[in-house]
Amino acid sequence: MTGWPRLSAALSAAVLACAATAATAQANASDVAATRAYFRAQQAEARSEVDAIPAGARALARFESGFNGECAGVLTGAPKGAPSLTQPLSPQIEGRLDLEADTAGVLLVVDVRPVAPAWIRFTHVARRLHWSNRKLTRLVHALAAQHAKEATEVRRPLPDLCADMKAWVAGGYRAPPPAIELLSFTNVPTLDALEQELLKHGEEDPEEAVARLLRPYERGDERKTMRRIHRLSQDFESALTDAEKVAVSRLELESPS
Repeated sequence: MTGWPRLSAALSAAVLACAATAATAQANASDVAATRAYFRAQQAEARSEVDAIPAGARALARFESGFNGECAGVLTGAPKGAPSLTQPLSPQIEGRLDLEADTAGVLLVVDVRPVAPAWIRFTHVARRLHWSNRKLTRLVHALAAQHAKEATEVRRPLPDLCADMKAWVAGGYRAPPPAIELLSFTNVPTLDALEQELLKHGEEDPEEAVARLLRPYERGDERKTMRRIHRLSQDFESALTDAEKVAVSRLELESPS
């Protein structure tokens, strides 16, 4: 009879081990499914960004046409200058530089507005995903919140850049140009906290951390999918940079000499 307690204990241990194995397998299957859904959402977003490049170019052309029709030559004779690390800037030069920065910001918003729906679609998927790795889940949800924030900001009404420039000129370049609150690049608080946590441990930025934490759950050709997403993102960012440079050059801020 003395063997029964030991056999019962052994059977209980075996049952518990099987249950743990099943739970682990289930968690892993859930992680793999969440990873697949994340990659699909990310790839769809990246493709939509690239597909929206022509729409952004058309929006920029409309903005340029309207601005030049109303404000051509507005900064003719206005002070010019460049940032200096050694010499303080005059208020006039600071005003000019502020206006140039505001102009670049407005053009960026005009260019990326067609992409906002894709950012929202990604957010709807990403914020519902969960992994057994809580850190990964927190990072993905924070990045989704950041996408939603940026999608909201780029759809805000644009400031009247032409009116601001005219007001600065009419004031004899003395008063600073009206402040433009446009497309805040600050992070949502959750993402800020996670970035600080990553830095504290000498780790990478959130996007790179997500890519690293997803690797154990990648299956099949998902590594190739990640590389495709990276290439698409690079194409989109490059197109934005080029489009902004072209758009700035086409604004008729000064009359031809």
